[in-house]
Amino acid sequence: MSAWRDWLELARIANLPTVASNAVAGAAIGGAIGEVCPTGACWTHAPASALAALAVPPLAYSAGMILNDAFDASIDARERPTRPIPSGRIARSAAFLAGSALLGGTLAAALATGSAATIVLTAVLAASVLLYDAVHARSAASVALLALCRALAALIPLVALALPADADGAAIRTLAADPRVWVLPATLAAWTLLLSIVARGEVERMQATPSADAPHPSTRERAVRATTFLAPLVVLVVAVGLFRQEDAADAGAAPLPLGAWIALGAAIAAGWLAQSGWRSIRRNPAHTPSVIGTWIACLALLDAVVVGAAGVGGWAIACIAFAFLTIDLQRSAAAS
Repeated sequence: MSAWRDWLELARIANLPTVASNAVAGAAIGGAIGEVCPTGACWTHAPASALAALAVPPLAYSAGMILNDAFDASIDARERPTRPIPSGRIARSAAFLAGSALLGGTLAAALATGSAATIVLTAVLAASVLLYDAVHARSAASVALLALCRALAALIPLVALALPADADGAAIRTLAADPRVWVLPATLAAWTLLLSIVARGEVERMQATPSADAPHPSTRERAVRATTFLAPLVVLVVAVGLFRQEDAADAGAAPLPLGAWIALGAAIAAGWLAQSGWRSIRRNPAHTPSVIGTWIACLALLDAVVVGAAGVGGWAIACIAFAFLTIDLQRSAAAS
């Protein structure tokens, strides 16, 4: 059991529900779009392919986290000596082997979908995972790769559900031209980019001394804090507008669906948690790791915002549940 706990810690198991949420949200949106797309795909189209597509993001995430620690073993030996590899609980060679095997499983799952578009996107995801793990310690620009990975975690199941496996180029171009396809991937990428920039200074912040006389927030910090509060609400407005566009003729008379109200609650919750995190870091920089964990959990709330706006209220509730599961797991397993 101890060995299993070590591997789960290495794979950052506490954050895995957010990746599952990204995948479910992407699939839900893909199913909703597919029902009105010329391809006519939906949740009932090739369920085995849908399950394989849903498996791709969690497998890629677990592979990436394990390989991240394998690549960073020497850095962790100095900065985080209690991590499984530098503490000697897991051999670095075993981590490389396990991470590579999971990455192979990621590609196998994509192949099982039978969808050329899904396979290509998964290959991009796998390459991004490897490149990020290899270069992130040397390049701050690598956070863009992390943002891309989160976007693909939603986009891959979305494409798999919105298009049949034998979709031709015309169908793919039609889907790509639909702005509803890009709302969730873009939102996840932007949020991941922000929290990754904060996380890169994690060690320095943890070593800083709390001070009751800390200066007031700068104009830049206030702007960033306002952005993190308003961003979920902006995403909600954009998503509701896009997904209800086909009903524009009678939108004035039609009330918002239940999913949109669930989305509003998720947007408010994400904004509030973001602000609480900023205040916590300002009071004590050593809180940075736990705050980053909370912001990671907010990714599932953002899933709920977009899925709810799409009118798929049941799956929006599932995404909210994933967010709270993440926060609960982070109490016993490191998120950052």
